[in-house]
Amino acid sequence: MSTRRSTRGSTTTSSQQAKIDHKAITDIRQQMQPLFNAGNPPDVLDNAGAEAMPISTLADTGQLTDLTELFDADAIGAEGTKVRDTLNPVAIESAEYAGKPMVLNYALQVYGLWYDRAIVRREGLGARGDLGRLPWAL
Repeated sequence: MSTRRSTRGSTTTSSQQAKIDHKAITDIRQQMQPLFNAGNPPDVLDNAGAEAMPISTLADTGQLTDLTELFDADAIGAEGTKVRDTLNPVAIESAEYAGKPMVLNYALQVYGLWYDRAIVRREGLGARGDLGRLPWAL
């Protein structure tokens, strides 16, 4: 059992006893900015969508908590394995501000490049060809 102090200053003795007050909102910036400005932000915030708050601003103004202890903790159900070792490296890299993990991204966006095999072959680009020439082939 561990004791942790939340960003609001209250103390929770066990994660099984944590009180969760979930609020589903879409206008995150409008509703949360006043709480951050007043120094009373929520302990956890799903900061996603068109009205998300700028993470870099929150980090630069000291509004985020260093999550190193969380990332270095044992993963639930995988004793001896740190939480950070269960995450995609991109999630860890994107979590860092000033060299410390400050957010926990639970969803990642993947980008890819699709190509037309016939055009690539016709232009002699091959699998590792000069993609700089590809736009001229279209």
